[in-house]
Amino acid sequence: MSAHTSPIATNILPDFIPGRSAPMEALNAALTGLAQTAIPVLIVGESGTGKDVYARRLHQLSLRHADAFEKIACAFTEDSQIREKLQNYASGAKGADQTGTLFLDGVQELGPTAQKCLLALLDSPGTTWNPRIVSSAPPGIERDVEAGRFRGELYFRLKGARLHLPPLRERKEDIPILLEYLFAKHGGELYEGGLAMGRAELEALAAYAWPGNVRELENLAKKMIAIGSTRIDPKDFPGGVVCLGGALENAPLSPLKVAARKALRRTERELILDALTRTHWNRKKAAQELQISYKSLLYKIKQIGEDQEESLRLERS
Repeated sequence: MSAHTSPIATNILPDFIPGRSAPMEALNAALTGLAQTAIPVLIVGESGTGKDVYARRLHQLSLRHADAFEKIACAFTEDSQIREKLQNYASGAKGADQTGTLFLDGVQELGPTAQKCLLALLDSPGTTWNPRIVSSAPPGIERDVEAGRFRGELYFRLKGARLHLPPLRERKEDIPILLEYLFAKHGGELYEGGLAMGRAELEALAAYAWPGNVRELENLAKKMIAIGSTRIDPKDFPGGVVCLGGALENAPLSPLKVAARKALRRTERELILDALTRTHWNRKKAAQELQISYKSLLYKIKQIGEDQEESLRLERS
């Protein structure tokens, strides 16, 4: 996260690609179950693994999805500001939402004063403050607890359930679908020409350790879009050993442009149908939840119906 990032954010983005690897399937199954509870959740993962995305997804799937999602970037917010925010939430002051989801991003960065304030609020009986608490932290937070830098009693209150986000090096089979999504997300008009990813490039990407995880992959995708080529430069992989094999142009796969659009269409369809199911097919409420216009939702529902009809036609032919 950049130092210029606003510490408080309330927008929910449909920026979720579930992945197909075994670790991600297990994670997504656990996420779906936890979303229906009010248990505090601690999301643990290395930098760049998507902790923010999963916190938002947890909120989207929960019974509180119509309420606010409030984020505090603990690393970039002074302790005094955090304490004031927490007290405002607890009192309902300044229109603070008391029943939505409060996401403490980088909770290990909380100072002693903010830790004490948060623990006091969590332990206060009879308070009207009842948000779902979701926190994120790196894998080393337990060492902070052992060293006394983070209150043990607060850690165990926040860790009602612990979700581990696997690093990209442990889910490399997800790289192609992530690239499809990232090319389409950032390409815009630049992507209209299509980018073909060859087998050699994909093998090279699978041979890399990805210390920056999905964020590093996203930066690489942006560079490929900018230069209009998927050719891999070893300088893009500092400290890593990449086996480039033969010529990078050999054995090209089908253009990722087509695959990316299909992946996005599938993801969009799932989000729309999930929203419609939760709202009992109340299209206006579903449109508000998805943050699109009512007309756009009707058009997309029509598209989904046409896609299903086309699939049935192809199956019969």
